[in-house]
Amino acid sequence: MEGLDEAATGTIAEAIALLGAEYDFAADQAFYRRSMSEFINDSERPFPDRLASTLEVAHAQAVASKHLISMVFLPSKDVVAREGRAIAETRTAQAALAIELHRLGHNGALPPSLIALVPARISEVPTDPFTGRALLFVNRSPGYAVYSVGPDKIDNHGLERADTKTSSYDLVFTVRR
Repeated sequence: MEGLDEAATGTIAEAIALLGAEYDFAADQAFYRRSMSEFINDSERPFPDRLASTLEVAHAQAVASKHLISMVFLPSKDVVAREGRAIAETRTAQAALAIELHRLGHNGALPPSLIALVPARISEVPTDPFTGRALLFVNRSPGYAVYSVGPDKIDNHGLERADTKTSSYDLVFTVRR
């Protein structure tokens, strides 16, 4: 077990012994390296293309092939969706800041749309990492919301997770006045 220290080798050897003689460490190691290489290549793709990550397929194959090391050490299969959520949260906050700058210069009035902020407040309307289309904006008197449709790609009209018991909701930045 080349490249591993003694303690790790012992622990892995014990785990392999539990699997029985059919376990192929070399095949597992090769599968892990190939899967990580594909994942790294995927990570260089832009959103939303990156959402079609090979990582979910790799996890299923690791389980089916009983690749113990790969099952344990491959990144979580929802890591790309979590990254998308973080990007969506950042972009919705940035859009809300641009809206607030607009309000300051327009006696508190909201812009009619996010496109109305271009180019005075933002260079372009931020895109939803899950769809590749513009983030969504809705006036909710006495405030507003900027949102992404989220990983399910369904527009729930700014429905926040706290507002629903279903699994379908949007990623919403709400400003209440």
